[in-house]
Amino acid sequence: MFEFLKRVLGHALPAGDREERTTRDLPVAELTRRLPFEAFPVAGAKAVEAVQKLHRDQPLKTAFIIGHPEDLGLFCEFMERGHSPDVSLKAGAALTFEAWAAAKEKERQELLAEFDDDAEDELHGPWPSDVEPSSGFLAPIDHHGLVRPELIVGMGPTPLARWWETFAHTRFGNWNLCPPPEVHIMLHHRWAQEHGAILMAHGYDTVELLIAKPIRRRDEAMRMAEIHHRYCPDNIHGAGTFEEYAASLIGPTTWSFWWD
Repeated sequence: MFEFLKRVLGHALPAGDREERTTRDLPVAELTRRLPFEAFPVAGAKAVEAVQKLHRDQPLKTAFIIGHPEDLGLFCEFMERGHSPDVSLKAGAALTFEAWAAAKEKERQELLAEFDDDAEDELHGPWPSDVEPSSGFLAPIDHHGLVRPELIVGMGPTPLARWWETFAHTRFGNWNLCPPPEVHIMLHHRWAQEHGAILMAHGYDTVELLIAKPIRRRDEAMRMAEIHHRYCPDNIHGAGTFEEYAASLIGPTTWSFWWD
């Protein structure tokens, strides 16, 4: 089952072993110097407020929470492996939602035919009667549910009005199930236009958005659940079913994505 799902929307690992760690133990000051943009520490409890203030005060740059200082090594390491920003920006401008969706559907149909089982049916169920919509951002919270004492905030090289281009400069994705930068660019541009999405957090394996125009209808939520599944399958797997995930999308002003 899991192998089937990984193959439905999977991506190969980048060149080299993902487990190889070359920068994880470098000091934070050295890691921030490696970034192609400014980064600095803030108190975890004030991180979201600090990013929102930067959005208001410095709209010529995109501010976002990178994560805990211990995660900065992986952020830099993954970033150093990707294509140049110009390549990703060009690819993102050329990619359409329709072309991407058609390619993902073709992959799905081919794998369903190959496996000839009902694995996909297991991802569906009744509409839940009681769902707790997500609220707030996950980036400031540790694995124990406590607010982290310190977080790193980045000030990306792209203006807030084009924040989706940040993924080209961080060279994000193209490993495991995490799509390449052009997919992030295309989808987030679309969500900025349709839902007023703004980038709030972007770590080495996470993305979190503030949603100005949240989903209100069940049919819209189911359509978005399908798109999110194609983009980030781990979200659906963590929720249980498409219906449970879709129900959690109705109302919240935050969307979170995580790739394993």
